[in-house]
Amino acid sequence: MLTDNQKQIDILKKALNVWQENRGVYEYELAISGDPTMKIQLRARIEECRAEIDRIVQEINFLSQVIPQEDKVKEEINQEDFDTANIDNAIRRMLSRERSLEETRDAVITSLRYIIEQPDLTEDTVRFVLDTAINNIGENDGCTRLPNTEMDKAFDKVLHSSHCAELCKDRLLKGYVNANGEHRQAIAGIFFFKLATDIEDINPTNTEQVLINPLRDLRDKNNQLSIEKRVEAGLQLVETFFRLNSYKIDTKVDFLPTLVPEIIKVLITVLKEGDNAISHSAIWALVWLTRAKYCHSYKTFEFFSSQLGIFRKIIEDNGQDPFTRSYAALVLSVCIPKKHLFNQANWVYEWAVIADGGRTTLPNLKTFARLVNSNDPNVKAISNLIKTNDLPMRVKKSAAISLGRLGYFNSEMIEPLLFAFLSKILPSEERDEALVYLIIIDDLQVILALRDEMHSKNSKDYYDIKWHCFLALNSLGDRSASEYKRFFKDNKNKYLAQQGHQIHKIKAKDSTGRWAYYFIYVESRNEQAFLNALDSNQSIDLEDYGKIVGSCYGEQPNDELRALLKNTYGFDV
Repeated sequence: MLTDNQKQIDILKKALNVWQENRGVYEYELAISGDPTMKIQLRARIEECRAEIDRIVQEINFLSQVIPQEDKVKEEINQEDFDTANIDNAIRRMLSRERSLEETRDAVITSLRYIIEQPDLTEDTVRFVLDTAINNIGENDGCTRLPNTEMDKAFDKVLHSSHCAELCKDRLLKGYVNANGEHRQAIAGIFFFKLATDIEDINPTNTEQVLINPLRDLRDKNNQLSIEKRVEAGLQLVETFFRLNSYKIDTKVDFLPTLVPEIIKVLITVLKEGDNAISHSAIWALVWLTRAKYCHSYKTFEFFSSQLGIFRKIIEDNGQDPFTRSYAALVLSVCIPKKHLFNQANWVYEWAVIADGGRTTLPNLKTFARLVNSNDPNVKAISNLIKTNDLPMRVKKSAAISLGRLGYFNSEMIEPLLFAFLSKILPSEERDEALVYLIIIDDLQVILALRDEMHSKNSKDYYDIKWHCFLALNSLGDRSASEYKRFFKDNKNKYLAQQGHQIHKIKAKDSTGRWAYYFIYVESRNEQAFLNALDSNQSIDLEDYGKIVGSCYGEQPNDELRALLKNTYGFDV
């Protein structure tokens, strides 16, 4: 029988009550505690409680929606004539019925859970369920490194089950080989849930051991391996090189320079073969090896012009997977001998001027604009990716960023660059780079889009996108910049009013030796360093660690400071 989700909901509700009670206790202890170290520990526990509460609530909501669907699935199966059809055939018939896309997806997710709980199902039935599920993987599945959608979570459980994992891995690889575009990307994203737990992190002592087998299998000199096996080796390299960049490990592949040329030789050899699926995994691995996803020129290995020509040929090949072509554009943009635009422009300094209330026309950026013209062979090849109507926006986004790095800009790049900047799932490095290129283009369409985002009610994310829009509009000379400045002043105060637990009260002597009382807002990431500095008994600049929201001379807050904190932030001192 299928899982009784109502029982699971009851168990989750009890767990939810426990986590909510724990959070209440920790918040009370935080309010009365005067120990800075204890405060840090309590905040960490509160955040843990909040995360767990959010997870449980989401699971309860999902299960509440699934119960009617599971009841429907049970009813369908029970209606089968079990004298002539066993449970395996019943599942096949149930998944083969015509239904809406949403209903099919729900039935598939339920079936994935079911095959984990029923080890006696035949392999043919399990394969049928897996293939049906793979065919119904959507563009929002496999987009994050941890399982996010319900399809992600169902596949993740199957990939780590005791009796279905290997078959699931094999079917995903088969699906990856046969798919194309965003469907292939999504399948690979789900396959990475398995690789994330199977592959060892690379370090200076194990590099050859970790890389030798996937490099050998991907190259397959003796033509003994299946396409699926070679693709698996390529995806293993993708995962290995991804970790070196995304986790910001200080030691890159550069620590073994003698191996880098061999790695690149294997990857380029495979690319020259031209197989669609294998090329996709190989160029993807090269993207992470060269750090082409982020805005850094690659200097560890100098590519020959003939090798750069291979990347351009891939970009121009309409028969290749569109993501293979966009990945080739990214690699080409960081591996040309000339240092690319984003590394040359001192845009961080320019934005610092703006943030301090100054005015700038960003001369350091605009000086570098249009370093190349539309007849440049690299520009022509990459520009065609943006002009082709039926390519995914994620492909065009990579193409636009590649053109910006090369120093070429036109209005056709605006839409894909806005897509990158406004995306809530892309890393901040990509969003920053896209915004800089939008500023260089300096078009009314850019200004209007940034204004709309400024006033959007759905713009909250980790990136603080409204603040970035403000900086960009100010740098573009938007006439309503003063309006945005007032907006941010008001909202910044509201934000600080909600962060009272991160505002520290400090009594100390200033540089003249007078006693002063300070209220300083310290972000969580700087808090431990701030406390260590206080414990060092050395002179420190408080603004190196946070923002002083109020201060006065004396050993106690005076009435003026109390009124400021009350009226501006709502704090009672």
